[in-house]
Amino acid sequence: MPKNPDSSTHYHYPLSPEPISDEIKFLIACCRVQPDLEEIALQMEEGRWKMEDWKNIIALASRHGILPLVYKSLKDLPATRAQPQGQMPLGCYPLPAEILTELKARYMSISQRNMLMSAELIRIMKLLKEHHIEALAFKGPVLAQRAYGDITLRQFGDLDILVDEKEAYISGKVLHSHGFTIHYPLSILQNKTCLRVDSDFALSKKSNNILIEMHWRLFRKNIGHHLTFNQFSQDYKTILINSSTIPTLSPELHLLYLSLHGSKHAWERIEWIVDIDRFIRNCEVDSKKLKEVFNLMKADRPILVGFLLTHKLFQTPLPDWLTEKIELDNEIEKLYHLTIKLLNSGLPTMTEIKRTRTIYLYQRCFFRNPREKIKYFLESYFSISRNDCLAFPLPPSLNFLYLFIKPFRVILKYLHSKK
Repeated sequence: MPKNPDSSTHYHYPLSPEPISDEIKFLIACCRVQPDLEEIALQMEEGRWKMEDWKNIIALASRHGILPLVYKSLKDLPATRAQPQGQMPLGCYPLPAEILTELKARYMSISQRNMLMSAELIRIMKLLKEHHIEALAFKGPVLAQRAYGDITLRQFGDLDILVDEKEAYISGKVLHSHGFTIHYPLSILQNKTCLRVDSDFALSKKSNNILIEMHWRLFRKNIGHHLTFNQFSQDYKTILINSSTIPTLSPELHLLYLSLHGSKHAWERIEWIVDIDRFIRNCEVDSKKLKEVFNLMKADRPILVGFLLTHKLFQTPLPDWLTEKIELDNEIEKLYHLTIKLLNSGLPTMTEIKRTRTIYLYQRCFFRNPREKIKYFLESYFSISRNDCLAFPLPPSLNFLYLFIKPFRVILKYLHSKK
């Protein structure tokens, strides 16, 4: 896949019947690789946002994980056009100086935090290597450096590290002995049932408030095919962060993971769509290899909707085989419209019960027939979870008992949420 957008075919799809809100349009315009300052200025002029409106825009940008990109675009507007509140004559960019000051302060805070987390990632990867634990970093600082070329331009809240399932327990033990707190009993990582049904565990460091997600599986089994650590660790790449070499996923796997991850969360953050756009434009991705990994994953719809989103919203160039697959499945277009609707309404503003149900119904659209949808329902609500393993630690020979335990736990949880 070439870096030059013009060398790849552009496809134009019908406009969405679900209109994009003015605020989301504005944020998208600010996130383009080469923002059109005139377009941004026109949207600001038409919006005539007051101070309270601007504060809401900042909050929305932060919630969508794109505040650094918004700040970068707005600070590039002509300085003489940034007006103090109450002094916004016609024909000028209606940007209160106080807002630019607040954006800068937030951007600086994110930059400092990102640099701290990048330094922590380097320390962790070295620590694991010293204990002969093979690990791959992804998302977070690696993605920021790889796709954005700057670790300060992407918001991230934790560090994601991938290890072999067989080394999950020892990895947790090593990190725990070096100041990290595990949010679950360490023994859970020796529970074969939990390792089979789960995919990651969280650790945190009180001294710097850094959260780590240690994964032994990239994808949950109910959406897509489970790829083993050996399948993708043999094709790892490296990236330089602060002059340190960090092993990471291959570009093709990392890119497909980004799309699948976004769909898993119903694309509630614009940042995840921007990630795909920046990754395609700035990373060397082998189209043939991308297709091979795509076929291995067996998660066509959740992956394709991510590519359609970035193509429509950011005019991201796509290889021909991807656009052909999108055009052959009408449900991808419907998922796009549904995603825009959810972006407008705001998933994070929903109650936890409503949000969980909305994401479930969104993910249900990934499956093509009633049998697959029933299987997904059963796996979503009645499969064994980490909490089941903690509450009832059974040996593998008695795993069948979870089939009787799980329904009661689901019912009790539902009744408790109704109180």
